[in-house]
Amino acid sequence: MNVMYLYNMVVYFHRNPISYDIFYVGIGKKENRAFRLDRGRNPYWINIVKKYGKPIVQIVFDNITDTEAKNWERFYIKLLGRKIDGGPLANISEGGDCQPPVPEESRKKATAALIAWLKANPEKNPMNRPEIRAKLSGDKSSSKRPEVREKLRVANIGKIQSDETKAKNSAHRKGKTIPHLVGYKHSPEVIERLRIINKEIANRPSVKEKQSLKKKGCRNFKNGVAVNMIHPDTGLIIKTYPTIADALIEFKKPLNFANISSVLKGNRIKALGYKWQYA
Repeated sequence: MNVMYLYNMVVYFHRNPISYDIFYVGIGKKENRAFRLDRGRNPYWINIVKKYGKPIVQIVFDNITDTEAKNWERFYIKLLGRKIDGGPLANISEGGDCQPPVPEESRKKATAALIAWLKANPEKNPMNRPEIRAKLSGDKSSSKRPEVREKLRVANIGKIQSDETKAKNSAHRKGKTIPHLVGYKHSPEVIERLRIINKEIANRPSVKEKQSLKKKGCRNFKNGVAVNMIHPDTGLIIKTYPTIADALIEFKKPLNFANISSVLKGNRIKALGYKWQYA
């Protein structure tokens, strides 16, 4: 056997171009597979690349045998952990000699066949069992309980919808009305209660501070989103600021300084010598 064709495998990492974290471990012949980014990738890998951009390729081992490459791939996947198991890697299989994932088309055919069989045999459908149906049709008013409402409120504190989600929700609601609220007016008692609540919220110190910043011209005040200061060469996060205003205060810049906002919008590459992104 020609030795050149025996030792022709590589083990490689794909790293996040922003955080430099490893998100994929792979093997292939020479470096062709490592740098091939246009086909043969799973949905997890594709979503990460769409979100953060073209990955950084790191060749870990070069000119090794197929067996060695598979052993190292299995080792690194087990060490770092797959996303489906709670880890950071986008790998679906466990690496090495593991069976590849079932193609999407085959999964769809199998799902369609299962649904057809369940429709033809409803008595064998586990969802039709009395105990399961009773559990699913249980008390649906639990979300109205005070403790449940408070738990949901705390869980949603600080969450900000992306522009894409806002646009989708706006398009979904466009031209629609809420039937039970058409022509509805609050009673005087409800109006008074809402006035007292709004007044109490407006007098909170945190709200007053935000309003003060808004009047001074803070351009990122609207949502008060956190931003990351990123090293321009390594791509590592140096520091996270609660708002753009906090970053400007530390750099002793006026609150109407718009360069950081321009970087976040994609109109500039750097501001104050650093790259910036939403946290």
